[in-house]
Amino acid sequence: MDVIKLRMMISILSFATLGVCLLARNTWVSLVLIAVCLLIALALLGKNISLLYNITDDNPNKKTIRLVTVFNTVCFLAVIIIVVLNVTGRIKLTDNSESMLTSAITSLVILILGNFCPKLPYSKYTGLRLPWTLADEATWILAHRILGYTAIPIGVSNIIAMFTFHETTIRNGFAVGAFLLWVAIASLISLVAFYKRGANNSNEY
Repeated sequence: MDVIKLRMMISILSFATLGVCLLARNTWVSLVLIAVCLLIALALLGKNISLLYNITDDNPNKKTIRLVTVFNTVCFLAVIIIVVLNVTGRIKLTDNSESMLTSAITSLVILILGNFCPKLPYSKYTGLRLPWTLADEATWILAHRILGYTAIPIGVSNIIAMFTFHETTIRNGFAVGAFLLWVAIASLISLVAFYKRGANNSNEY
């Protein structure tokens, strides 16, 4: 199986999951079918992780990439399922419940991915994929180390805000701001380092 076919199959499974949420009238049947689609997608990812990310089977970072890929897939599909089930009336979420769920998922993503980021190998298929991080391996490593360093303070701050602020608009804004800040710090510092490194290299000639 090549990369294009693998990605097509995973995309089809994702759309199938969405279709099940929209069309299945029985909630339990829809949940079972969703679980089946999810398990198949995860099995495909786990079996073909070396192909998808162009790494060898004995690469020590293969386990980290597999865990990150599985986590991203589960979070993505879980959010889709929750949103669709809520919109279609299969589940009932209040504004406060939605806000708490948003903050909890945001904190979970920051904390878990922040733990994995420093361990990710230089790759164009995963991680913080920006023009300057993809252009230089040292910049890539720096950016992902910063994501790891800032994950705990930002993630924990968002958890504290989740229980401190009772206004849903403020809580949601804090969650979105926390995620953007987490990405922005690593992006900006790595960008500055990239151009400084380029300037230093130019001065050597």
